[in-house]
Amino acid sequence: MVTLIPMTHEEYKAFQPHLIEDYAQVISQNLDTPIEEARESALKLSSELLPQGVDTPGHRFFTIRREGFSDSAGTLWVFVDAPHKSAFIYDIKIAESLRGQGIGRAVLTLLEDLLRPEGYIKIGLQVFYSNPVARHLYESVGYKVISQNMQKNIILTQP
Repeated sequence: MVTLIPMTHEEYKAFQPHLIEDYAQVISQNLDTPIEEARESALKLSSELLPQGVDTPGHRFFTIRREGFSDSAGTLWVFVDAPHKSAFIYDIKIAESLRGQGIGRAVLTLLEDLLRPEGYIKIGLQVFYSNPVARHLYESVGYKVISQNMQKNIILTQP
């Protein structure tokens, strides 16, 4: 059994640097951005989105726990937009050693169960094409593609 426990301030302090670095790696790999530039971008975005850290209104942070275990199985960061009755998953991370065991699927189900009684009617997220495992998970539980960004890198020639 998996549970979502509200993240403590201490857990958030440990979570934030990993969040920034993970996002910087994704930006760098997927958008062909130098890693230092991607880190600056990730840090700026984190500061803008979360000016009060774990206490930023509208944002919910969870530590994922498994029954009978004291260690974290992962983390979940969700923005809830009460006026529009929608939520957006900014980040979900399952510990590498625990992936493929149904924890991600359980977390997504728990999130729906948590938001449904509050009147939320939809949950969105972004997943990069370079992450087929995550794309498969989301599609398998009913998430649909609603938009698609495309990019082509061009090589500049010297005159």
